[in-house]
Amino acid sequence: MAGAGGGVRPSAAGGDLTEVPVTLSVFGASPAPAVAVVRHRSLTSRLGRATLGLVIAWLLAFPAVFLPVLHFVLVPGFVIGGVVLAAQRLREDRTLARVEGTCPRCGVALDATPGGRFRLPRAVQCVHCKNTLTVTAVDASPGGHPLA
Repeated sequence: MAGAGGGVRPSAAGGDLTEVPVTLSVFGASPAPAVAVVRHRSLTSRLGRATLGLVIAWLLAFPAVFLPVLHFVLVPGFVIGGVVLAAQRLREDRTLARVEGTCPRCGVALDATPGGRFRLPRAVQCVHCKNTLTVTAVDASPGGHPLA
């Protein structure tokens, strides 16, 4: 990684990667600095992911038609779930690809890949001590307005 300076790099997986300085905090320990790697997704990338999710959900709905009694729940669930999944993926313009830092509780190096839409504050779990860490933006502006 290029450091916490907010560098932008191209990525082969559908967008540019940006490093954002963040802090990791947990109750009872002082916050630790970290870096969040954010993937910016283009409209075509988002459309492709949304279409793929919709197609997979609807393909799973087809064989569910032949399951007695279960098809009353599974088919509508897959059809509606596919639409919801596609809408979520279409709205995801920034993805939290990775969080790198040190756990403020146990001190072990943290390299989490939470995925999902980039919004702060965000919860991440330490794989070593199993504590839920809160990822928050670093106050980078002199006026005191947090990033997010």
